[in-house]
Amino acid sequence: MPLTTSEIRYLLTRLWPRPALTVAFIWAWSLWRRHHQACAANAHRKRRSHMQLLWLPPVMQEVFGLIGM
Repeated sequence: MPLTTSEIRYLLTRLWPRPALTVAFIWAWSLWRRHHQACAANAHRKRRSHMQLLWLPPVMQEVFGLIGM
């Protein structure tokens, strides 16, 4: 039975040598990922806190300066 295109692709990707990862690359990727996660968490907290303030009664929105936004 002949090999299918998918099987050939699979074999080529599994047998093709991959470049070795350096310690510097691993640290750089880890630092980038932690920075990205921190930025995403801050944006999430900022968005959630702003949404919570919008549910306040109009009198309290005036106190927080949210009227007219």
